[in-house]
Amino acid sequence: MRNVSVATRSLIAAFSITGCFNPNASITAGDVGDDGGSSAGGSSEGTSSVTADTTAASESTGSTSCTPSATQDCTCTDGSAGMRTCNADGTAFGACTCPGGESSSSGDTSSSTGPMPECINDDGCLGLADACNAGVCDRGGSCTLSPLEEGTDCTPGAATTCGGSYLCDGAGSCVNVAIPFGVSCSDCGADVCACDGSGTCEPCITLADINDFNTSRSLVGWQLSGGWGLYDAAPQSATLPTVPFGSRVFGTDGGRRQPYPLAEAENSVATSAHFVLPDTLSFYSWHVDEGGFACGPDRKGVFASTDGVTWLPILDCCTPGLEGPFCQLFNAPRAGFEWDFVSAPMPPGLGGMVGQIQFRYETLDACCGFEQGWFIDTATIAPECACANDEICTALGGECGPAVCGSDGQCRIEAVTPGTPCGDASASTCSAADACNGAGACSPSNALNGPQPYCYECPIGTTCGGCVDGACVDCPTGEIDAFDTFAWVAIANEDTASPGWGVYYQAPPNNLPDSVPIPFGERGAVIGTDGNRIAPYPAPPANTHSESSSWVTTAFTIPATITFESWNLDEGGGGNNLDNKIIELTVDGGLSWNVLANCAVDAAFPFCTAVLDRAPDAWDPIALNTAPWQGMGGQLRFSYDTQDQCCDVERGWYINDLNVLSLCTGPVPAP
Repeated sequence: MRNVSVATRSLIAAFSITGCFNPNASITAGDVGDDGGSSAGGSSEGTSSVTADTTAASESTGSTSCTPSATQDCTCTDGSAGMRTCNADGTAFGACTCPGGESSSSGDTSSSTGPMPECINDDGCLGLADACNAGVCDRGGSCTLSPLEEGTDCTPGAATTCGGSYLCDGAGSCVNVAIPFGVSCSDCGADVCACDGSGTCEPCITLADINDFNTSRSLVGWQLSGGWGLYDAAPQSATLPTVPFGSRVFGTDGGRRQPYPLAEAENSVATSAHFVLPDTLSFYSWHVDEGGFACGPDRKGVFASTDGVTWLPILDCCTPGLEGPFCQLFNAPRAGFEWDFVSAPMPPGLGGMVGQIQFRYETLDACCGFEQGWFIDTATIAPECACANDEICTALGGECGPAVCGSDGQCRIEAVTPGTPCGDASASTCSAADACNGAGACSPSNALNGPQPYCYECPIGTTCGGCVDGACVDCPTGEIDAFDTFAWVAIANEDTASPGWGVYYQAPPNNLPDSVPIPFGERGAVIGTDGNRIAPYPAPPANTHSESSSWVTTAFTIPATITFESWNLDEGGGGNNLDNKIIELTVDGGLSWNVLANCAVDAAFPFCTAVLDRAPDAWDPIALNTAPWQGMGGQLRFSYDTQDQCCDVERGWYINDLNVLSLCTGPVPAP
C-alpha cells in the first residue's frame, strides 16, 4: 500500500472544521512526490504555490462522511449539550449548535478522511440501553452495548404472581426465574390457583381435602382484619395463662393487648379465598370469651356468599336457631385439646357454587379479663392447592422444623423436639430462653408476659410497668388495682385439693336459704377465698365446707407500710381460732417468713373479728408495719384455715387495693 504523502496531508488540512475547503491554504509542488515517497523534511524540487479546489479535495477524501440532515450530539464550550447537523452534500457535520444560539467547534473530530464519531461520551448512547445492557461510548466514538451484572433485577411492569424474579444473565439477556410448579397464586380471579412452573398462574388440578391451617400457604387469597391469623396458642389474658394448641390453628385473640387489662376490644372479619362451597360446612372451634349468645358481647358468625356482596348466615349467634357452641359463655380455664366440633348445612342454593366463607367477631365491649379469643381448625373451608413435592413447601419451614408436603396434600411443618433452643438464648426476669414449641414454631418463652408488679431489672424504688416482649418496662402513668391481672401464684397445702383462693367480682352465696351473691360493684376484681364454698347453695349436707390454704404474691419493693382493704364474712379467727388468718413476709424468696399478722395470736386486726352479715361496700382499711424491710424485694403470703366446717352464713375473706401490687394504667410502651 502506498503511504499518504506530505502533499496529501497538507491538502486534507486545507479543509476547515466545518468540512469545507479553505482557499487560503496552500501546498508547494515540492511537497508532492511522483512515487508518493519523500523524506520527513520534504523535497527541494520546486517552490511554486498551487491552490487546491473542492473537486481535488473530493477526489482526495473519497466517499461522503455522513447522511445529509443527520444529527449528532456534541459538547459546547461551556460543557452543555449541543447538536450538529450533516451538511447538504454529506461531506461532514456542521458546527455544534448550542443553547442560546451559540455555535462551537469544540469537540469536533470530523475530517474528510472517514465518518464522524457516533458519540463523544456515554450520554450519547442512552437510547441504545435496555433492561440488561448499558449503552457506552467506546474509544473510537461508537455506541456499544455493555451487559449489566448477572442477577440485576429486570422485572417487567406486568409481572404476575407466578412470574417470579426476572434477572439479567450477565450476557445481556433478561431471563425469568419462574416460581416452581404448585406454588399458590392469586391471578386467577375466583379460582383456587397454582403456578404451572413456567411463570403462569393456572387453576389447581387438585385441592387438599380439608384446611388444617398448617402454614401461611393455607391462607393464600384470604382477607383478614383485626387479630385474625395463624396461632400456635391462645394468648395470655388478664387472668389466664397461655394455652398451647399443639399445632397451628386459625383464629383471633379478640384484640388482646399487653399489658392486661388494656381495654381489649375488636370488630373484625376474616374472608376466605374463593372455592367451591360444600353442601355441609364443618370445623373445630375453641373459644374462651363471653360467647355472644342472643347477639350479646363477643358475638360470632359464619357467613357464605357467591358475589362478595350478599352474605347469608350459616351459623350466627344473632340468629335464633343458627347458634353454634361458640355462642356460649366460656370463662374458665380450657385445655388446648378441648375443641367443639361444628357442622352446619350451607344455605339453600349455595352448595356446589364458587363462593367465599366469612368469619365475624365483635366483642361489643372491653370486658373481660379472662377472654382469650376464638379459634378454628380442621375445616372444609378454602383448602390449599395440593402440593406435588417438598420443594413447594421448603420456604415455609424454619429453625423449629422443615416444611414438607404431607400425604393429605397440605404443606406441614415437621416439628423438632419441644424445647429445642431457637431465637434468643438469653434469659431475664421477663423471659426465659426461647425454645421450639413442638408445633414447628419458636416460642419466645415470655412466661411472665404482661404487667408484673415488679421486675428485678428495674431499680429498687421505681414502679415498673411489667414485662412486654420479654423486657421490663417502666410505668408511664398512674396505677391501678393489681387484682384485675394474673399476678398471683397459688400455693395450696397438701391436705387441701381445692383451695378457694382466686379473683372474685362478688362474694358467692352462703348456705342460707334463698342466698344470692354479693357483688363488689365498682371495686371490680378482688383477690380472696370463699372458704371453699361448694355450689349449689345450700349444699347437702349443710356445714361441709372447710379449707386450709395459702396464696403467695409476686415480688415487689417493700414500702414502710403495706396497706389494703379487707372484707370478711366468717368466724374471724380471733379467740376461738376458727377461720384463722395469717399474713407473712419473705425477703429471701420463701426460705424464711416474717409474721405480720396472726389472728390466733393477736386479734387486733378487723379481719380477726367474726362477722355474720355485711354490706358489699363495708370494707376495713388495714395497715401493716414493714419499716424494717423497707426498700428490699419481698413477697407476701396470705393463709386461711377454717379449722371446722361451720357455718351457714360464711362467705370468705377478700382483699383489695393492696398498695404493693398496683400496676400501670397504661399504655406501657414497648421496650
